[in-house]
Amino acid sequence: MANYLVLNISSNLLTDIITSSYTPLDTSVTKFIKCNKKLENAYFRAKGRKPTTLPDYGAVLKLAKLEDDLVFTGTPGSNESWNKLTPEERLSFLADAQAQLKRGRTIAQIAYALACSEHDVKVLLSLK
Repeated sequence: MANYLVLNISSNLLTDIITSSYTPLDTSVTKFIKCNKKLENAYFRAKGRKPTTLPDYGAVLKLAKLEDDLVFTGTPGSNESWNKLTPEERLSFLADAQAQLKRGRTIAQIAYALACSEHDVKVLLSLK
């Protein structure tokens, strides 16, 4: 059985941690992230002693020191990571960035939400 962090996609907050013998299906509101012991411990440290606290996913990654493993690096179009994405994934990435921009988010907030660099967001949105 594996543990999964339950991520609210719109707020980027972790709402729970569950154990399941199968991989749960993501929904439009919730994403399930398989976690190892290191990530699980970071979740509980971020949650602290208050059971009503909902830790931010980025804060948990920083506590677990895993952010480098999950961050997209490089310039879109010139990086191996970007070139490995399918055309559908690239369009989805662009649509997510544009939606965040329309909501009035800053470049830093968009980069944080999409787990990429600010430079990537600027290049992707043709702001640079």
